[in-house]
Amino acid sequence: MDLSTGNSSDGTMDDAPSSVAGGKTPKEDQSGLSSDLQAHIGRQLRASFDEVAREPIPDRFLQLLKDLEESGSKK
Repeated sequence: MDLSTGNSSDGTMDDAPSSVAGGKTPKEDQSGLSSDLQAHIGRQLRASFDEVAREPIPDRFLQLLKDLEESGSKK
């Protein structure tokens, strides 16, 4: 998505806040981002991280964890 326009990669409008005259959004803090835009970015990040967290753990990682656990109990 293009944060400057609020357009998604497919060309549709996203729910990002619109700019007002001067190119700035209302309620900007020192980061230069409005609280609405910060909230939008936060929602998008949470959605992305939630999706990754729901993915299954690869078998290779599970095997590595098992091997580490076994090697630690042999000491």
